[in-house]
Amino acid sequence: ALVAERSGDFEEAEKIYKDISAKYPSYIDAHLRLGCVKQVAMEYTDAEHHFKKALETIENKVKRVIPGTNSRSSSYLDALSLLGNLYLEMGELEKAEKCFQDIVKSSKKSKNDCYANLALADIYFRSSLKGSTEKEKKEKFQKAHNIFQTTIERDPKNIYAANGMGVALVLFKQVEAAKKVFKQ
Repeated sequence: ALVAERSGDFEEAEKIYKDISAKYPSYIDAHLRLGCVKQVAMEYTDAEHHFKKALETIENKVKRVIPGTNSRSSSYLDALSLLGNLYLEMGELEKAEKCFQDIVKSSKKSKNDCYANLALADIYFRSSLKGSTEKEKKEKFQKAHNIFQTTIERDPKNIYAANGMGVALVLFKQVEAAKKVFKQ
């Protein structure tokens, strides 16, 4: 299935993944890959269904094995990240924000998760451009700026954080500050 997916034969990949998920309903990767295939096909409702199915399956597995435990395993966080990316692609910023906030809040290790934090910064930045009031725009911009800044402090060579901050500063007419960020 993965070979078919990687070679661009999404119909064949979908067929194989569906067969696998029917035969082994608790096989999480089949649901995740089906979600990815559906996302590429821009069948967002189906993609969302498969990502949520993977999350539900992970939660149920964890609860069966160790009742009363938190299901925030790395598999769960990966699935949540895929769902968040889907929402970003769909323009559903509030839903994407919730996914990435859940990742960051899930554990100390995740608080330093550059990918989730930068996704949140991107969401706040996008929201700052769409804000209904100047106050709301400034608040969202400040949240994005703070995340970019923290990420750069943790990893001064993180080009994604530097680029995100630089672009945000330029769009908010702080050109000199942006120049400093880009020069680093």
